[in-house]
Amino acid sequence: MSAQEVEKPAVKLVIPTGDGTYSFHSTPDAATANIVKNICNRNRKPVVNAMFVHEELKKELLSSLTKHLAREMTEYTCSQSMLKFSTPSELACFSNRKLVHEIKVFCPVVHVHYRGCMHRSV
Repeated sequence: MSAQEVEKPAVKLVIPTGDGTYSFHSTPDAATANIVKNICNRNRKPVVNAMFVHEELKKELLSSLTKHLAREMTEYTCSQSMLKFSTPSELACFSNRKLVHEIKVFCPVVHVHYRGCMHRSV
Protein backbone atom coordinates (compact mmCIF):
# COMPACT_ATOMS: atom_id res chain seq x y z
CA MET A 1 0.00 0.00 0.00
CA SER A 2 1.39 3.38 -0.97
CA ALA A 3 1.55 6.38 1.33
CA GLN A 4 -1.32 8.03 -0.59
CA GLU A 5 -3.69 5.10 -0.23
CA VAL A 6 -5.59 5.18 3.03
CA GLU A 7 -7.15 2.00 4.27
CA LYS A 8 -10.84 2.49 4.98
CA PRO A 9 -12.13 0.98 8.19
CA ALA A 10 -14.25 -2.08 7.51
CA VAL A 11 -17.16 -3.35 9.53
CA LYS A 12 -17.24 -7.13 9.71
CA LEU A 13 -20.24 -8.86 11.21
CA VAL A 14 -20.00 -12.17 13.03
CA ILE A 15 -23.42 -13.70 13.63
CA PRO A 16 -23.82 -16.84 15.74
CA THR A 17 -26.18 -19.25 13.98
CA GLY A 18 -27.22 -21.12 17.13
CA ASP A 19 -25.73 -24.48 16.21
CA GLY A 20 -22.21 -23.60 17.32
CA THR A 21 -21.16 -22.10 13.98
CA TYR A 22 -20.85 -18.51 12.88
CA SER A 23 -21.85 -16.59 9.80
CA PHE A 24 -19.43 -13.90 8.64
CA HIS A 25 -20.60 -10.85 6.67
CA SER A 26 -19.19 -7.59 5.42
CA THR A 27 -21.32 -4.48 5.14
CA PRO A 28 -22.20 -3.68 1.53
CA ASP A 29 -21.59 0.08 1.69
CA ALA A 30 -20.28 2.89 3.87
CA ALA A 31 -23.75 4.03 4.96
CA THR A 32 -24.63 0.58 6.27
CA ALA A 33 -21.22 0.28 7.93
CA ASN A 34 -21.81 3.58 9.77
CA ILE A 35 -25.23 2.42 10.95
CA VAL A 36 -23.79 -0.85 12.30
CA LYS A 37 -20.85 0.96 13.92
CA ASN A 38 -23.15 3.47 15.63
CA ILE A 39 -25.48 0.70 16.84
CA CYS A 40 -22.50 -1.05 18.42
CA ASN A 41 -21.34 2.22 20.01
CA ARG A 42 -24.89 2.92 21.24
CA ASN A 43 -25.09 6.20 19.32
CA ARG A 44 -28.82 5.99 18.70
CA LYS A 45 -29.55 9.41 17.24
CA PRO A 46 -27.08 9.06 14.32
CA VAL A 47 -28.50 5.57 13.68
CA VAL A 48 -32.06 6.84 13.35
CA ASN A 49 -31.03 9.78 11.19
CA ALA A 50 -28.97 7.54 8.91
CA MET A 51 -31.78 5.01 8.60
CA PHE A 52 -34.16 7.68 7.26
CA VAL A 53 -31.76 8.57 4.44
CA HIS A 54 -30.72 4.97 3.68
CA GLU A 55 -32.70 4.02 0.55
CA GLU A 56 -33.49 0.42 1.53
CA LEU A 57 -34.21 1.10 5.20
CA LYS A 58 -36.27 4.24 4.58
CA LYS A 59 -39.04 2.24 2.87
CA GLU A 60 -39.17 -0.26 5.74
CA LEU A 61 -39.18 2.50 8.37
CA LEU A 62 -41.97 4.44 6.70
CA SER A 63 -44.08 1.32 6.34
CA SER A 64 -43.58 0.38 9.98
CA LEU A 65 -44.19 3.94 11.17
CA THR A 66 -47.41 4.18 9.15
CA LYS A 67 -48.71 0.96 10.73
CA HIS A 68 -47.77 2.14 14.21
CA LEU A 69 -49.49 5.51 13.71
CA ALA A 70 -52.64 3.83 12.43
CA ARG A 71 -52.68 1.49 15.45
CA GLU A 72 -52.18 4.40 17.88
CA MET A 73 -54.98 6.42 16.32
CA THR A 74 -57.35 3.44 16.20
CA GLU A 75 -56.80 2.73 19.91
CA TYR A 76 -57.15 6.42 20.75
CA THR A 77 -60.38 6.93 18.83
CA CYS A 78 -61.86 3.80 20.43
CA SER A 79 -61.17 5.23 23.89
CA GLN A 80 -63.24 7.85 25.71
CA SER A 81 -61.28 10.72 24.20
CA MET A 82 -62.25 14.38 24.19
CA LEU A 83 -62.86 14.08 20.48
CA LYS A 84 -66.13 12.29 21.26
CA PHE A 85 -67.59 15.22 23.19
CA SER A 86 -71.02 16.09 21.85
CA THR A 87 -73.19 17.60 24.58
CA PRO A 88 -73.12 21.36 25.18
CA SER A 89 -71.64 20.91 28.67
CA GLU A 90 -68.87 18.64 27.34
CA LEU A 91 -68.08 21.01 24.50
CA ALA A 92 -67.99 23.96 26.90
CA CYS A 93 -65.13 22.38 28.83
CA PHE A 94 -63.20 21.41 25.66
CA SER A 95 -59.63 22.67 25.80
CA ASN A 96 -56.88 22.47 23.20
CA ARG A 97 -54.32 22.11 25.98
CA LYS A 98 -56.19 19.14 27.42
CA LEU A 99 -56.50 17.60 23.96
CA VAL A 100 -52.75 17.98 23.32
CA HIS A 101 -52.03 16.43 26.73
CA GLU A 102 -54.39 13.56 25.97
CA ILE A 103 -52.66 12.93 22.64
CA LYS A 104 -49.24 13.14 24.33
CA VAL A 105 -50.26 10.44 26.81
CA PHE A 106 -52.20 8.09 24.53
CA CYS A 107 -50.50 8.68 21.16
CA PRO A 108 -46.83 9.53 21.72
CA VAL A 109 -45.80 9.07 18.08
CA VAL A 110 -48.68 11.21 16.84
CA HIS A 111 -47.75 13.84 19.44
CA VAL A 112 -44.15 13.99 18.19
CA HIS A 113 -45.48 14.40 14.66
CA TYR A 114 -47.84 17.14 15.83
CA ARG A 115 -44.98 18.97 17.57
CA GLY A 116 -42.90 18.72 14.40
CA CYS A 117 -45.71 20.21 12.33
CA MET A 118 -46.05 23.08 14.77
CA HIS A 119 -42.25 23.75 14.69
CA ARG A 120 -42.27 24.27 18.40
CA SER A 121 -42.59 22.45 21.67
CA VAL A 122 -46.19 21.85 22.66
